[in-house]
Amino acid sequence: MGKSSLLNALLGEKIAIVTDKPQTTRNTIRGIYNDATMQAVFLDTPGVHKPKFKLGERMMDCVSDALEGCDLVLYLSDVGEEFGAGEEFILNMLAKTQLPVFLLLNKADILPKEKLLLVGSWEDPERTAEKLALELTEAGPAPYTVRRAKNAAQWLLLCALCHPDGGDLRRAAGAPAGCVFWQDYTPWIIHFSQYQPGEEALPQEAPAPQPPDWQLYRRLRQQIAFAYPHQEAVGIPAKVAASKLAAEQDGSRDITLSRPAWLGEQGMTPAERGTALHAFMQFADFAAARRDLEKERDRLVAQALLTPEQGAVVDLRRVRKFLESPLGQRVLRSPQVEKERRFTAVIPAALARPGAAGGEEVILQGAVDCTFVEDGRLHIIDFKTDRVQTMEELWQRYQAQLQLYGYAMEEVSGLPVGQLVLYSTWLGQASARDYEKSY
Repeated sequence: MGKSSLLNALLGEKIAIVTDKPQTTRNTIRGIYNDATMQAVFLDTPGVHKPKFKLGERMMDCVSDALEGCDLVLYLSDVGEEFGAGEEFILNMLAKTQLPVFLLLNKADILPKEKLLLVGSWEDPERTAEKLALELTEAGPAPYTVRRAKNAAQWLLLCALCHPDGGDLRRAAGAPAGCVFWQDYTPWIIHFSQYQPGEEALPQEAPAPQPPDWQLYRRLRQQIAFAYPHQEAVGIPAKVAASKLAAEQDGSRDITLSRPAWLGEQGMTPAERGTALHAFMQFADFAAARRDLEKERDRLVAQALLTPEQGAVVDLRRVRKFLESPLGQRVLRSPQVEKERRFTAVIPAALARPGAAGGEEVILQGAVDCTFVEDGRLHIIDFKTDRVQTMEELWQRYQAQLQLYGYAMEEVSGLPVGQLVLYSTWLGQASARDYEKSY
């Protein structure tokens, strides 16, 4: 199908085997793409198919594990093949994941352009077009209309209403005559198709059962008696989140309850105020905040990093106390400070699953509140708003998470990690421990 070729092209190097033989990829292959602004991890899975043997079942287990740990799916399909039971099996499996799925049409260059169709379905397409037409102006669709579209098909319908070839559609829907855009024009054929279901096929009489072929049975049993050599690594996930992993290891659980609407008029809860303060500490420019706290708060609200409600309840006294503390002064003197530092790193599987087989690795993802460089070392700060009595309580809750941050930051930054620091906005205190790498 070309999955391995696509992966090699995206990464700019050959890391996956490319052949014409189907099911060549039998294990999930990880490839990491890096540039100046982002990092993305691609998982090249075995081809999706309905398994008939143990090896096929194992390959599909690899696919299922990859789907559980990914953020979106690229579904590569050969446009030269007819839609059949295999494609239906794949779509049914993807529908159960509830992940965003992007369809990539492979070998589209071998088809005439008129073979590439944009198709959408609605229960009442004419009514849908009329509703969208009411929100069009001669300047085109409003950003609000685009943002609240229920699916990609509605985006296509908006494009069709504004396309030069959509005159019949605009007249039928009552759209403004002037909402036509000729930029990058390509010809479209736009019309509604009324679907009529075909007649249901009558069930055919089942053929008479054949006597079992015991010789074939024994040969197949011998062929599928396969012992997977990496069975102990099957339970290790491909990707883990640092906060979730730390919570599993120390037994803690973050419980988030939805807030009843009728509480909205009574102001923010203490937990929501803590969230607002934590967001300020994550996104604020400390140097600017040191000069004018209120102005920096207003900037965060204007840039939608804080909501107006959060900006109104941020406790600036606690922020000022941090900036005037020895830790705050160290951060202000640092030549390199980074906030909300997101990362993707490869860590030993034993850090994610104690007792895991040596040599196995998993992908760790997370975000560090603040890092700063001092004397050639990278120091990590985690801001906490928990209402605790002592700093030791915070270390008991978050030490595992800080250790994972230390390992990941050394890998992605290339600098040795010096201190892991917990700062309690509730106590107005900092507690630092030297990082010791355990693997």
